[in-house]
Amino acid sequence: MRSSACSPASKRCATSAAQTGRRQAGERVGAFVLVRPLGTGGMGEVWLAERDDGKVEQRVAIKFLRVSRTRFAE
Repeated sequence: MRSSACSPASKRCATSAAQTGRRQAGERVGAFVLVRPLGTGGMGEVWLAERDDGKVEQRVAIKFLRVSRTRFAE
């Protein structure tokens, strides 16, 4: 069902994504595993994810907001 570059259980994938700030197929987010990107825009990225905790089969879209380091004038 899933075709990803790295295994959901792979710590190397999660570490790599954390170091680069980019998401990767196979990365775990809570009870979900990222499958593929659905789109990107000015505010962030949207990914297709599948629930992977064995309780229910579920596909969802997860939006990751881009964090800006720009400070606004007060």
